[in-house]
Amino acid sequence: MEEQIRKLILEVIEDLNYDPNDLELQKYLYEKGIKAFKKINSGNYSLDEIRNFIVSNVPKMMKEYSRMKYAITKKSFTKTNFGVSINYQLVELFKIFNSVSSVDEFDAMKNQFLKAQPTIFPGLLECTYEEVQNIYKNIIDNCDVITPEVEAKMTLTINDQMELFNSDGTINFQVFNFSYLDTIIAFAKQNNMKVRLHTLIWHKHFPKILDNCSKSQIITFLDTYFSSIANRYGADTFYTIDVINEIVADIHSEEFQQGRVLRDSKWKEKLGDDYYLTVLKLARKNFPNSHLAYNEYDETNKEKRKRMISIIHDIKQEERITGTILLDSIGLQSHYHEYTTDEEIKETYEDLSETGKRLQVSEMDVTKINQQDDVQVNRVFRTVLDCAATYNIDSFTCWGPTSSISWKSKKVRTFLNDNGEVNNSCKQIVDTYSQKKKNKNLNFQKSNLSEPNNDFHNKNSIFQKR
Repeated sequence: MEEQIRKLILEVIEDLNYDPNDLELQKYLYEKGIKAFKKINSGNYSLDEIRNFIVSNVPKMMKEYSRMKYAITKKSFTKTNFGVSINYQLVELFKIFNSVSSVDEFDAMKNQFLKAQPTIFPGLLECTYEEVQNIYKNIIDNCDVITPEVEAKMTLTINDQMELFNSDGTINFQVFNFSYLDTIIAFAKQNNMKVRLHTLIWHKHFPKILDNCSKSQIITFLDTYFSSIANRYGADTFYTIDVINEIVADIHSEEFQQGRVLRDSKWKEKLGDDYYLTVLKLARKNFPNSHLAYNEYDETNKEKRKRMISIIHDIKQEERITGTILLDSIGLQSHYHEYTTDEEIKETYEDLSETGKRLQVSEMDVTKINQQDDVQVNRVFRTVLDCAATYNIDSFTCWGPTSSISWKSKKVRTFLNDNGEVNNSCKQIVDTYSQKKKNKNLNFQKSNLSEPNNDFHNKNSIFQKR
C-alpha cells in the first residue's frame, strides 16, 4: 500500500510548479503523505478517497515546507551550534586510535583499557577501529559543542568516602573529583569546541556525605562546588550550564497523579520547595556570564509542560524581585519516538516559547520501534528542525554519538549511525546548525570552481518512476 501512496503523491505533485532537483521537498511530501496514509488507513478508505485527502492537503504541505525552508535559510546566516553528548571512555578510544599503527594494536589496547573500567559504556566494547575513526572524524568536523554524559554529574565528581568538612568547618576540597570531566574538557579545547555542562543538580545524584548536613551546610557545599568548577575551567569554556535537571514530577509517578509540581527528591527535602531558586542564585553568583538552563524531558506531555511553565513563572517572578536573570534557557531533551506526533512537538515549542526564555534542543534522539523503515523517524527529526528554526534556537544537541553508543543502545536514531557516519535523519540538522560544517562548506565553495552535476540528483529522486 505504501508503494501505491508513493505513486499517488508523485501524480499529485507532477502538476505542481516546483524544482525537480529539490530532493528535500520531494522527501518532505513523501513523509507527509505516508503520515496521512497511516493516520486515515484504519478507516479503510479507498485509494480515491486517500488521493482526495492528499490533493486537498498538498497546498498546506507546500506552504509549511516553504515557511520551514525560509526559516532554515535565514537561520544559516546566524550564529548557531550543533553538538553531541560524549563519554570519557570514547575520548580515550580516540587517543588510542590516534596513537596506534595497526588495527590489531588498536584492538589490543582498546580491550585492555575497557576491561580495566568499573563499567563500560554501551557499544564501546564492540566498536571497531574503522567505526572509531569515523566517529572521531565526524565529531571533530561537525560538532561545535559537546556534552559530558556523566562526567559532570555528582556520582563522579563527588567522593562520598571522604570527610566533607575540615576541622575549621571549611569544605574539604578533596571530596571533589574532576578527573573524568578533565578528559572531556581537554578534548573539547583541543578540537575548538565549547561544552554544555550537564548537570549541576539532578534528583538521582544527592551525595551521601550531605545526608546529615543542615540546609546552610548544603548551601555552603554547593557554593564551594560551583566556584571550584568555575575556577578550574574558566568562564568561556561552558556554552550552557544545565543547572537544574528533571525537577518536575515524572508523568508515571504518584506525585504527578496527585497534581504535585515537583518531583520528590533529597534536594527538595533538604533545601525546601523553592530549592531551584536557591540553586539558580548560587549558579548565577559563580557563573555570572554563563548561559544557565533548566533541562527537562517528557516536555510533549501537556500536563507536565504546564508544571514546567509554572516553575519558570516562579523563576521569572524571583528575577523581577531581585533584578537578576537567573535562567536563560529551557533545554528540551527531545527524547522522542517514531510515533511522536507533529502536533505534540509543535504545541511544545509554541507553549514554552511564550515563557520568553530561549529554547534549546539538549538531548535529541528518536526511538526506533518499527524495524521496517525510517520514514516516521525522519518525519520527527524534520518536524523538530522545523520548530527549532522557527523559534530561533541557538543550540542543537543529539544524545549519544551513535545509535549503538547510546543509553538506548541500537534502538534509537541520533547523530551518527552504527558505522559512525552521519545519519540520514540528522543531515539537514547538521547542515543547519553546525558552524564547523558551514565554514567547511564555505571554504569548499570558494576553492571549487566546477559546476554541480545535477544528473546525480535526478537519478536519486525518491519519486522517480520505476
